[in-house]
Amino acid sequence: MSSYYSSLKRGVKWFRKVMMDILFGTVIINSWVLYNHGKPVQMPKKNFMEAIIEALTQVPILTETANECAAMPKTNHTFENKGIKRRNCAGCYNKLRATLNSKDAQRKTKKIKSYCGECNKGYCAKCFYENHL
Repeated sequence: MSSYYSSLKRGVKWFRKVMMDILFGTVIINSWVLYNHGKPVQMPKKNFMEAIIEALTQVPILTETANECAAMPKTNHTFENKGIKRRNCAGCYNKLRATLNSKDAQRKTKKIKSYCGECNKGYCAKCFYENHL
């Protein structure tokens, strides 16, 4: 279970990787299991880790509930269907990311050639009109 949010990275000596995995993997998973033990509604692991980070750093974590483009003026955004390369739809990815991990969400996201000219992000027609109009 700890492999979903791995803290291991290249360039770190093996003994440091082992200690990081023990500290951030095993300890957090065990505390998450104990926290959810016997509760009728269980907290997702991602939210549990974010709560720990907020408590330790005293800095709130900003989650993207609303699209960044929603705050911009809506008249400048144009739906362009003439993209050169295929992109992931940003709206579909954000919806899937709420329930799946990043790799699964990226695999299931629509691949499209349309994008918003102002934001320079890929959007399918449905997500573009939901987020911009």
